[in-house]
Amino acid sequence: MIVLVVAVALVFTAARLFWQPCDDEDAVSAQVALFRAGTGFEGTDEYTPIGADNSLVQQALTPLRLLDTADAEVAVPDSKNDAGNPSYVPSDRDHLAVQAKIEQWLAERKMLTITAQSPGFAVLRLMDYPAWQVFANGKVVVARPSRQDGLMTLPIAAGTTQIEIRYRATSDVIWGRGLSIVSCLALVALAATARKRDSIE
Repeated sequence: MIVLVVAVALVFTAARLFWQPCDDEDAVSAQVALFRAGTGFEGTDEYTPIGADNSLVQQALTPLRLLDTADAEVAVPDSKNDAGNPSYVPSDRDHLAVQAKIEQWLAERKMLTITAQSPGFAVLRLMDYPAWQVFANGKVVVARPSRQDGLMTLPIAAGTTQIEIRYRATSDVIWGRGLSIVSCLALVALAATARKRDSIE
């Protein structure tokens, strides 16, 4: 009984002294409302690509923009709105004439067809993680420009470009899977050895 009372007292004291309330826009209810609205929400920094700034990702972005430069329409730092991120304000002077069709937009696979009158950069509402593999007209796109907001940016030539984006396993994931398989096999081998030893005894 004494241990229970002490534990409750310690929890109560810690909650009063060290509790850190979050901002209104970071509360679960506010995040759920943003997610359901489809306007976008600020991600967590723990899962952000290296060099990207979540606070610059604008809300209400279109899935695809074709811009004249790779860094066009990047939000100004410290321009957050009440929901946590800056609102998207399109700039007509940065956009190029384009016809675009999203063929497929799944969690791990996306396909687009873009017809542009002049070269430019396709900026997708998609964080550019290293695991994304991009193909343009069947050829792998290795060099991709980087933006401060971390959104995927692809160079587009004049004419029609068919883009396919796939999420693939990176080398660290493959190594992790391999080590897990080896560990499971070792565990099975040890269990079989222990069972044989027990049967002999």
